[in-house]
Amino acid sequence: MSGLLRLPARLLRAMEAEAAARPEEEVCGLLSGHGNVADTLLPVENALHSPHAFDMEPAGLLDAMRNIRESGGELVAIYHSHPFGPAYPSRTDVASNQYPEVAHVLIGREGAEWRVRAFRLDDGVGELTLKTVAG
Repeated sequence: MSGLLRLPARLLRAMEAEAAARPEEEVCGLLSGHGNVADTLLPVENALHSPHAFDMEPAGLLDAMRNIRESGGELVAIYHSHPFGPAYPSRTDVASNQYPEVAHVLIGREGAEWRVRAFRLDDGVGELTLKTVAG
């Protein structure tokens, strides 16, 4: 995985809006595209409806993965929010990671603002450069 994730501004805004619309629970989903460039946001319901953990609803996750496959895209990143904490992977995020080959995008609340950061969780935690691009 490259040290860079390119994310269109519209996807960044959509993730922030999703987190703001459900401020009492972690929101989650997938980002698809090609290589290190995301172009599609695929929200998936958090089956736990928890402010401190997420588990993607199985049927929604299967639908999102099918959408990626049928569109010819690739899984670029997994995203979720931390409604009461920073945009940094928790110990649970690292321990439960099942996709070390993709980026992990976190939307965290810092004061009244949402902040979005990207990480790799393949051999520990390493922050990726998140570059917002037009689109």
